[in-house]
Amino acid sequence: MVKKAFFSLVVMALSLLTSFSSANEKNATYLYFYGQGCGHCQTVEKYFEKTDIDEKVQLQKYEIWFDATGRQKLVEILPSIGLSLNDVGTPFLVMINGEQKEYLMGSTPIIEYFSALANEGADQKAETGSSISANPTELSPQNTLLTGGKVEDNNTEESETSGQLALTTGTTQTGNTSKETRLLSSGATKMGTEENIASQPKKFIPILLSGALSDSINPCAFAVMLLLLATILSKSKSKKKTIFAGILFCLAIFLSYFLLGLGFLKLLYATTMQYTTIFKRGVGLLGILIGLANLKDYFWYGKGFVMEVPLAWRPKMMKLIQAVVSPGGAFIIGIIVSLFLLPCSSGPYVTVLLLLGAESSGLNSLGIAYLLLYNLIFILPMIVITVMVGGGRTSAETLGKRKNKHTKLIHLIVGLLMLILGLYIIGTIYRAA
Repeated sequence: MVKKAFFSLVVMALSLLTSFSSANEKNATYLYFYGQGCGHCQTVEKYFEKTDIDEKVQLQKYEIWFDATGRQKLVEILPSIGLSLNDVGTPFLVMINGEQKEYLMGSTPIIEYFSALANEGADQKAETGSSISANPTELSPQNTLLTGGKVEDNNTEESETSGQLALTTGTTQTGNTSKETRLLSSGATKMGTEENIASQPKKFIPILLSGALSDSINPCAFAVMLLLLATILSKSKSKKKTIFAGILFCLAIFLSYFLLGLGFLKLLYATTMQYTTIFKRGVGLLGILIGLANLKDYFWYGKGFVMEVPLAWRPKMMKLIQAVVSPGGAFIIGIIVSLFLLPCSSGPYVTVLLLLGAESSGLNSLGIAYLLLYNLIFILPMIVITVMVGGGRTSAETLGKRKNKHTKLIHLIVGLLMLILGLYIIGTIYRAA
């Protein structure tokens, strides 16, 4: 009789604990992050439609590939669970229960979690504080119901998968020591599975240099600079004034393009996800097209379109430049002329900006440094021309003749640089696949 009563008490206690755990999970706040067009997210969405579990737990959904609001929500919550954007894939689930936060990534863990939650008392229901082996050969969908910060890593090598597994890192405390832990989340579209070049200056700067150098030697900038210097020198007869006007003109071009770059990047961050394969492939394709267009100008210069300032714009631009009579006027005209130069010089710049926007979650000090470096390289040849002409080492007419003689060669160099740049960008996608 005593044994029977004791057994009944144990059963009742276990039932109460299960009910309490279930109540806590049901009272939790669920934040679900997905990407429009993400295949694994569509799998989860079909599960939601079939079970209505998302409505039962009042799941809060946030699209993060194209919605800035959803992306900002994700950015705000990631530090509290010890992750960064590069660690996260879609779909991604965060469960908040008081001060406690847990996370899951991938269609399989999320579906299995909600299936266990719907079937109260299931043996594989997720429990906070549990610990399992993260050996890829032993890790099953049921095991991945545990949170990323609670899975011990007994295998220091990352598993080689077919792209259906994404790796998330976290930290767990064992006594007084801290060890790195890893969770393999099945069925996740990783936002950083390709090589993230922008975060690595040693890899991104060569790309930036290719774009900036091809941009800096474009014949449009040379023609504008030579016309300005010839105008100032003929009117002022002063070498110092000519050099000062040329430097201010270069400064105006620098500031205009730098601010245009900042605005373009902010627009990218507000309208697109920080990193998608499709977007990066488009950037590479743009670089290739710009390269081919410049190669066309080498082989068939003047036929069809030309990668220079449109012919219809040139008379107006020349009038503006020839009206300059002072260094201050050169600065103002520099800002205006920068808009005329966009059709000629924006291709490489836009390609680099798109790549930078595709590989970063927001504007930071590194991104600003990239823009400063790019535009400094862009105006460097114009500064050299200013010093040479203003200092009397050569004349604008002489440099103008050389520019006209080598215009096709310049298009060839720009075309090859942009073609290589575009192919390299696309190559990074498949090299990391």
